[in-house]
Amino acid sequence: MNISFRTSQSKADESALIDSGATDNFIDEDTWKRLGIGRKELARPVTVHNVDGTENKQGKITHYCWLRIVKGDKHMLQRFYITSLGKDRIILGYPFLYYFNPKINWKTGKVSGDPVQLQSSRYMHLAKNIFFMQREAIKQLGKPKEDEAIYVRRTNIAQEWAQKADKDKIHLTEDTIPKEYR
Repeated sequence: MNISFRTSQSKADESALIDSGATDNFIDEDTWKRLGIGRKELARPVTVHNVDGTENKQGKITHYCWLRIVKGDKHMLQRFYITSLGKDRIILGYPFLYYFNPKINWKTGKVSGDPVQLQSSRYMHLAKNIFFMQREAIKQLGKPKEDEAIYVRRTNIAQEWAQKADKDKIHLTEDTIPKEYR
């Protein structure tokens, strides 16, 4: 299944494996590094066994990350253990299946309904800040009409200095150009 991934610095489309036999959600260590997601250390390392019963080649899992899973109007923060997944990037296991209960055509391997998106905690924080800024702007400016443009009027110190320096200069207009040169 394809999912979209959002962090505060990037967005990517990734492939995910839905595994009804996986007791948790997992993210490949290389994918975790590439996307630049934060992580937390486990209190005790966890031994992971592959489907064939062998111990995972990376050994024990020592870290995890939190990702928000969004599917339609449902969303939930879930733990993803960071480990080596071989060719897989992300495994969505029992916690995903239990909460979202997606409709899956197991013959075709397709998940129906809304697409799945994973969001890092930094992305969620950024999105929340943008939402509050937009809400505040609407309070101050009023809700824009559908075809009306919205302008952000923010200046920095350099712009203010340029405006002050430009204020006393004579600008060429019809009034300032001598009549013989018009």
